[in-house]
Formats: sequence, structure tokens, C-alpha cells
Amino acid sequence: MALDAKSLESLAGRYQLGPNSILTIARSGDHLYVGTDRDRFEIFPEGPEEFYAKVNELTITFELDAQGNATGLVSHFGALDLRGKRIE
Repeated sequence: MALDAKSLESLAGRYQLGPNSILTIARSGDHLYVGTDRDRFEIFPEGPEEFYAKVNELTITFELDAQGNATGLVSHFGALDLRGKRIE
């Protein structure tokens, strides 16, 4: 599945997962990347809000407002689900 540049841009931002954990979603062209202080890798769309990584078990579900802008996300990694609020 491919998403347009406007949809991808609406998901890019920084998300607070915990007191000391910020997940960065960055857009480069027609691709989204997820990053932390240690790693950065591409995530691929399964739908408008659902993305997955090919390098590990990570999936991300974005929470969207009525205009389609991300307000938060849930990071699913194995049995661990972390909710993050968009901070920028």
C-alpha cells in the first residue's frame, strides 16, 4: 500500500512514550522512518494508520483526529504496547 506525501507528513513528528523515551517519526520523500537515540529504520504502511518494520517485530498504530493528523500512536513490539502522545 502506498500513501500520498500529505498523509505521510501528517504522521511525522515526535511522540512521548514515557518519561525518558521519545520516538521520532520522520518523512523522507515517500517513506517514513522511525527512530530513537540508537536506531533508525523504515516503516511500511499496511493501511492509513497501521505501519510495520521489516527489521524487527515492531508495528505502529497512529491515532488520528478528524482532519487525519496524528495525535498519538501505539507502538507494538512483541507483547509490549506503548502509547505515545504527539509532542511536536
